Amino acid sequence: AVRKVLEDSKATEADKDRRIAELAERLRRTEEDAAALKKAAEDGKALSKELEESRKALEELRGRLDKEEPLLPGKDYARAVQPREPAVRDYSVRLAAGSPGAFDEPQGSRLPTDAGLGQAYRIHAALSSSWKYVSDPAVSWSDYASPARRTLALGLAGDCDDFAVLVASCVQAVGGRARIVHGYTERSGHAWAELWLGDGERGRAALSRAGRAAGRPGWTPAHSTDGRGGTWLVLDWRFGELSMRPSRTEVAWTGD
Repeated sequence: AVRKVLEDSKATEADKDRRIAELAERLRRTEEDAAALKKAAEDGKALSKELEESRKALEELRGRLDKEEPLLPGKDYARAVQPREPAVRDYSVRLAAGSPGAFDEPQGSRLPTDAGLGQAYRIHAALSSSWKYVSDPAVSWSDYASPARRTLALGLAGDCDDFAVLVASCVQAVGGRARIVHGYTERSGHAWAELWLGDGERGRAALSRAGRAAGRPGWTPAHSTDGRGGTWLVLDWRFGELSMRPSRTEVAWTGD
């Protein structure tokens, strides 16, 4: 990619310097994502049962999935997030089975119970621990979105927005409400999923319950709030931890 920039006869030296700096920043961001994912995989080794369930579930889905499903241009998360796809739904339920019970109470409210938070944690742990990070620094992560079904077919591989799409799809498939957020620094960007915990005091109280679901009593996970006072749990590479310090964020998509 750097060679192409240097060989571009139409670009000025200033343009070349700017584009090389952007490529370097993308590469740095890629390395940071890979490091965070490696740490998440190490955290998830304790969940050997969940990882085995993920492997078995993918094996069972192999004949139902199409690796050739096309990428979606831009940030078309409304089409990429696929909680109602039978394969995505079956995979999600299989991962969540280790925390039996209703995801929400009252039913249909999307307000997670302790069982629901346990399901979200197990889904996230299985995905992050099994994920194969693939990114091309020459291509911006925001240029394309991989549908959840396609990412399953590829065996859990992709970059940050592919991971965010699959996490959002899976937690919505079992009854949660998710959104995808973009964060930006001066030269790079990142995408991650978040899980709605509720509005007001109910949402804030759910944060400590989410910490217990992750086996960390007393810990307050990373989260954000919306204009209605809703609390959203960060589901980045590591459960409840954000892998960057953005100077600006935007909500790119919110589930129903």
